[in-house]
Amino acid sequence: DYANALLKYNAVLLNIDPNHAGAKAGKVNSLFAQGLVLYNAHDYTNALLKFDVALAIDPNHLATKASKASTLNEQGKALLNANPN
Repeated sequence: DYANALLKYNAVLLNIDPNHAGAKAGKVNSLFAQGLVLYNAHDYTNALLKFDVALAIDPNHLATKASKASTLNEQGKALLNANPN
């Protein structure tokens, strides 16, 4: 399943030389994917944490920026629904 595949992918990333050209992109993509899993589980707080770490590494990662914006939007909707007044 997807969650187990993500865990295995992260384990592989831990063994990559951080100076390798693809290491940065791989880490950002992994954090982005983890954020999406959390977003789809409606765990907006932790999704935002993953997106923020990814953006700290690569502030120009457009998919992460868009997903963070969507997450903030959904988090706001959830707060409004929880406190309608």
